[in-house]
This record gives sequence, structure tokens and C-alpha cells, in this order.
Amino acid sequence: MTSPANHNQTTQSRKSHRKSRLGCGNCKRRKIKCDETRPTCGNCVRRTIPCDYRVYTRDTCSANRDGISSASNDTSDRLSTPPLKFISSSQSNFTPPKRRYAVRCPPNRDQGRETPTQGSCTAVGTRPFRFSAIDMTLFHHLMSSTELGSSYPSLQTQFTRLGFSFQYLLHLLLAFSSFHLSRHNETRIRLNQIIGYEVDYHAEGERHYSVAVSAVAEEIPRLGKENGLALFAAAVFVFICSIARGPQAGEYLAFRTDGQPGSLSLFMGVRSVLETCTTKLSIDASTMYSDDPTESRNKSPRMPPPRNRKVRREYISELGYLDQVLNALGPSHDAVSYHQVLQRLHETYHLLYGSNSTSTDSDPWPILFAWLYRLPEPFMLALQSREPASMVIFAFFIVSFNELSSTWFIRKWPEHIMQGIIDTLDASYRQHIQWPIEVLQFSCHS
Repeated sequence: MTSPANHNQTTQSRKSHRKSRLGCGNCKRRKIKCDETRPTCGNCVRRTIPCDYRVYTRDTCSANRDGISSASNDTSDRLSTPPLKFISSSQSNFTPPKRRYAVRCPPNRDQGRETPTQGSCTAVGTRPFRFSAIDMTLFHHLMSSTELGSSYPSLQTQFTRLGFSFQYLLHLLLAFSSFHLSRHNETRIRLNQIIGYEVDYHAEGERHYSVAVSAVAEEIPRLGKENGLALFAAAVFVFICSIARGPQAGEYLAFRTDGQPGSLSLFMGVRSVLETCTTKLSIDASTMYSDDPTESRNKSPRMPPPRNRKVRREYISELGYLDQVLNALGPSHDAVSYHQVLQRLHETYHLLYGSNSTSTDSDPWPILFAWLYRLPEPFMLALQSREPASMVIFAFFIVSFNELSSTWFIRKWPEHIMQGIIDTLDASYRQHIQWPIEVLQFSCHS
């Protein structure tokens, strides 16, 4: 039995600590100390869940635990009330919330009495994903919109199934859906009517994107067979979402006005993850993109939009002029890498606009992204530092990149990037990109 003196010594030896008075709602519900870092505390970053700094009353917490909304019946209150939150039960290591009464098993016939249920939940994933009403709306839109992949069910199934196992990918899929909704007024208005209040879908996309990028950066050093496909898919969607956000001031894909790497550096991250998966882990990432044969049989062939007529007529002579310009400029960076990039640009144009009849039916996506994928590191550094010769070459690439503008998340990017190149180059170099400028103006008015 502990004496009063020892008890006092034990009490006095405890270290004092600062109580968390302004912690986030997630930490308060879990009754753990919050570091109160805004906009996302350390606990929420480690759990890859949205941080919530709303003030919770005892009634609100009780209502949330019981699954009952604390919103009033008044319409104005209902429109301003944050969405209800749900917890997915399809997670391993997920601990069900404590109930007032224990869950019992069926009676044990051998012993004639009931025994409590034991054992852990068997499912995928490592942490519970907190679905809000907005998240459920985003997921519904992700699964139903033809522009987001519902026309390719097998491909959609692979990504979403991985997303349920690896939450950073699910956050990216919801961000992708959010950015799509932010650009489509009619669908956005209809879904807001269902939810009951106005939602800033672009802000929701930024929130999911921020959580996912932090989690992916933390997971990349642990790349292995278990998470290889998920991290590859996540790297792809990190890059795609950076474009789907829409053109940003000072961001021009291959370069930024502040001297930092552009979004294209994220695509180089895809290359790094893919090469690691292929060479070191023997993971075949192409299985992610293998469609079900029955889908292709049941689907009517998709006709690509016609190629730019002006480019088809003039590209051979214009590329010849580009060769002469680069020889005259004398790039300050690695000349070998410039030669490789220019040679591959010629190949890209021939595949898209050449006289071969199959070129009009070829899918421009793999052709254009193959050029980006093979960009050598010295040329990437030249783009980042906005070296004039690299800007001129990139302007000619944007002409072909404009062929993807029929895709919703590429729209407006070619014009935005070209304007960034124009603003970067001084007058003596702008004369060399007159043809790319004319082509984009022709495309906008045709």
C-alpha cells in the first residue's frame, strides 16, 4: 500500500505541460493532445485526415457520436451547417467506437453461454477514412461522370480499389473530382441542391490535394512491392491534379516565374517511381491501364478531333526554321541534350501531322507525353532557369500540346503557357516564336 508521503512525491514529480485549449476537433474527440498547428495539426497529418478547428460543444460531440445531425430544422441553419461525417468500416486496424453495451456472439452451444466477440477487423487500408457529405458527393461524381472515367469501368475499378487501400490515392481521386466540378456549373448547381448548401469545390479539391501530397511525400521513401502500384498511381494523379487545378499565376508547367520547378517536375516523379517499380521491384505498372476486352467490344470507337490544318500544312518548313534558329543561338546548356530534344520533337510532329494516314487516327496522349517523359535532365534545368533557346523549343511543343485541349483539364493551359513564354523572352527572341503564337490564335478563332 502506498504511503501518503510517497503519494505526494509521485504527484509532485509529474512534469507540467501546456493543456491544449484550442486543439482541433479530431484531437478533442480522440482525447489526445493537439499541437494546435494550423491549418493542419501534426496528429491529422500523420493520420492523413482533414484537420477540423471548429468549436465543438458537448451536445455537438454527443450528436456526432450517435450519428445524429446537430443542425436545426430552420432552413438557414441547415444551409450553414457543416456536413455530417461518416467513418468507413472497410479499414484494417480500424477500432470501432466504444458502445454503451458490448456486442455479443451467438450462444456457445458447448459451454451453454455467450462469449464476447474477439479478433480484429479484417479489411484493407490502415486508417479510417472520414467521409463527409461533400466527400460522398465527390465520390458519386467520380464514379458517374463520363469525363472522369465511368466509360472505362475496369480502369476506374482498379484506381478506386487501390484508393480504398491507400488513402492518399483516394484523396487524389476526390481532388480530381472536385476540380472537375469546379469547372462545370450545371452539375455543380445540381449537386449543391442535393447537399443543401453552396460548396466551394475548388477549395475542397485543394484540401484533398494538400493532404495527399503530404502523405505521398512521407510514403515515397518506403516504396516497395506492397505499395508500389499505389504510389505509381498516386504520382500520376499528383501530376494530373496539378493541371486539373487550372492555370495558376506564375506557373507554366515547365517553369515558374519564381525560379522553382514547374508542375512538369511532378511528371518526372512519375518517371522515377515507374523506373523503380520496373527495375528494382519487378512490378508491371501497365496492368493499371489494361482495359477489359469486353469493354472495347461493347464500346463504339471514339473518333479523335481532327488535327490542326495550319500545323499540318506548315510544320515541316517551320521545324526546319527552328533548326536554323537553334544553331544560331548556341544554347548555353548541354548542346547534346538540345539535339536530342529537337530530334524527338521532329518525330512527335511527324507522328501527329505526317502524311501517313494512320497519323490522323493515332492517340495524341502517348505521343506527346512520350516527348515529355524523355526530356533529359540538362534540358529540364534549362527550362527551369528560363534559358531562351529552351523557351523557343518549348513554345513549338505547346503547338502540338494544344491537340489535347478537348480534354477538360488541359483546356486553357496551352494559351496560358504561351503567354508565360512571351512574357519571359525579350523582344529579340520573340520573333522566333511567331509561328506558335499564330497557331494558337488560329486554333482559338477556328
